[in-house]
Amino acid sequence: MNQSITKDYRKNAIAGGTLLLLAIITGILSVAFNVTMDEQNYLSKVAANETSLIISTLLIMAMAFACAGIAISFYPVLKRYSTSLALTSVACRVAEAISFLALTAFTFSILSVSRLYTETTGSEADNLETIGRILNISGDHFGAIMASTAFAVGAFIYYYIFYRTKLIPRWVSIWGMIAMMGYLAAVMAVIFGAESFSALIVVLNLPTLGNELFLGVWLIVKGFDQKAIHAIA
Repeated sequence: MNQSITKDYRKNAIAGGTLLLLAIITGILSVAFNVTMDEQNYLSKVAANETSLIISTLLIMAMAFACAGIAISFYPVLKRYSTSLALTSVACRVAEAISFLALTAFTFSILSVSRLYTETTGSEADNLETIGRILNISGDHFGAIMASTAFAVGAFIYYYIFYRTKLIPRWVSIWGMIAMMGYLAAVMAVIFGAESFSALIVVLNLPTLGNELFLGVWLIVKGFDQKAIHAIA
């Protein structure tokens, strides 16, 4: 019985760690392929960078599925401590994934509007420019901010369970909880007008990046602590 449990949770650890790394890689690449647009000639620049934006959007879609898979992979072991907290963590990370997918829908809509924009002139073109900007702002707020908030809450929950159960070293769990609070502070700063890639936001997000990278590698190499698993059986 114990050997079966250990084997199953080792697979969960490897799956969760792999998905953590996949989410980080696709997230970074999506930013690398994204194109920063200013307010002037917005749709013209979208049309001119269509391929890069499509690649960025597809990477975000991949990241969304990876994010949902992380909490689902953790669920079987986390529910041994608290089914309600484990389910809440899954719900938050699924909500994160849905928010990212909504963001991609906004982006594809903007691309469609940009194609129409290149074929029109005069007041109709001005109207399309306005629509494009509204879609962009709406996508940023509904997609990015909602996804970031759901991620921080969901991740904080599983780091809390990790801390209480010692499934991973407690210092890693503490690092994770502190990082999530910094990440939420970054989200609030963006809501109140900070630039998404300003020095403040980067500094607030770096602990999360480092922690998620470390956790992903740790779970793949070490897995969950087996004594801790049996202690919460």
